Amino acid sequence: MPTVSGAIGYEIEIKPGCTRTISFRTPVGFGKRVSRKPFATALGQFKDQWCDQIRRVKVSLPDKRFSDCFYASLAYLMILSDDGAPRPGSAVYEPFWVRDNAYIADAYYYAGRSDLAEQSLDQLVKLQRNDGGFAPTSAGVGNSEHDAHGEAIYTFVQHYRRTKDAAYLKKVWPRIESAAKYIDALRHCQGDYNDSILPPSMSAEDLGSEKQQHYWDDFWAIRGLHDASFAAKALDRQQDAARLEEQAQSLTNATWRSIRKLAKDHSIRYIPNGPQDITSSAMARGTSCGIWPCDVLNPSDPFVKSSFDIYWKKWIEGHNGGFEHKNEYWPYAGLDLAMDYLMLEHY
Repeated sequence: MPTVSGAIGYEIEIKPGCTRTISFRTPVGFGKRVSRKPFATALGQFKDQWCDQIRRVKVSLPDKRFSDCFYASLAYLMILSDDGAPRPGSAVYEPFWVRDNAYIADAYYYAGRSDLAEQSLDQLVKLQRNDGGFAPTSAGVGNSEHDAHGEAIYTFVQHYRRTKDAAYLKKVWPRIESAAKYIDALRHCQGDYNDSILPPSMSAEDLGSEKQQHYWDDFWAIRGLHDASFAAKALDRQQDAARLEEQAQSLTNATWRSIRKLAKDHSIRYIPNGPQDITSSAMARGTSCGIWPCDVLNPSDPFVKSSFDIYWKKWIEGHNGGFEHKNEYWPYAGLDLAMDYLMLEHY
């Protein structure tokens, strides 16, 4: 269906205490005779069509506002993704983003619309560079977001987990392998930075300076390497699987060495944002992916539990459940943290 947009301006003078009524009639037919259905009938059919699209999964909660919010959010994502390229927003975040797509693809799957998640895979392929790494966005704003590489691997492998499409996994294996090699190469080019974790990057751009290292990048890279190992095993590439799993464990160990050194040096009991930032609210945002969806932090680990207890007290408890980040409320990261706290409740 073609998309048409436009704007019309009117100069209307209404004196104090007066009213005017203006009626607009706009025929829309796309080459066919304009429907003469009563408005109520047309609206009802439109609602039925959308309900069929968004209610593949039934959400029933005591407070209907929350289930309505679920369906409205899904519809919003679908409207933004109408050309097959999932987008997180309609303005600043209108381009395709590797990071947001990893979450959107999962959301589509759990909402019963995995068919829409599949449409993003071709967009993802287009963002892989010749060096194996992934540009973070189709907007072309730079390449320094080192979470994108792990997120791309995760998205490819999640598709295989859900479809068991071995032919597809074999097709994208060279992309997965080259992205994993790029992650490993990053660890050996950080110069004077700490502990062989990933070098500084813009990362998730709300985390701070591009001159800082961010554990968010490491958590996503670890998950990407684990998923690359999983893909290698599925393709019966056992040596590759063992090598990739060893790299994942090496980065895990390096990340924890860095965290524990900071904890000892600064007498803290939480995972900070990174070696150069141990005080900002980015600590909660940057660690949120470690439990979910990356599954690289153990919710039963006392240090992990202590971290999220401190995040709650510092950035959530005093804000009626909202996550305060950079003196604003951040629902995106707040919902990530909500998933983490839900999982922590089970340990």
